[in-house]
Amino acid sequence: MNSRNTVLSLADLARLEGEEATGDWFSVDAEHVAAFDKASYFPADEDYMDGYPDGLVEGFYLLALLDEFGSRLFPFDTQTLIPWNYGLDRVRFITPVHIDEPLRLSATITRVDDRGDSLLVATEYRAELAGADRPAFVAEQLTLWREKTGS
Repeated sequence: MNSRNTVLSLADLARLEGEEATGDWFSVDAEHVAAFDKASYFPADEDYMDGYPDGLVEGFYLLALLDEFGSRLFPFDTQTLIPWNYGLDRVRFITPVHIDEPLRLSATITRVDDRGDSLLVATEYRAELAGADRPAFVAEQLTLWREKTGS
């Protein structure tokens, strides 16, 4: 787990531009891949899967992990801040990932744009695959951060 201080405000977040963080090693198990496949209506048809290696982890499943594992790299106070997914740029799946292969996520906050009452933050992610020369994937995620107000 990352030992960073928890981000409490937009001002704290703005100061993180240029910061890098690397998470712990983890792996994706077959049970979670099957649950993702079911939830995303991924075809279980054998003909469809013909030609793909056994145990391959779907790239969109890996992208779905960014919310959880990204928030571990740069933890924030859920009582004061709320992040809104603004989209992804430059996503590339470079090295195939298989079930139970160790991965770890690294991130760099590359840009923080002040939008007055919010910040648009660009975070560059790189998923390292144990023993591979090239990353599993790279992606830039855009997140719109706001301070929570009494709803």
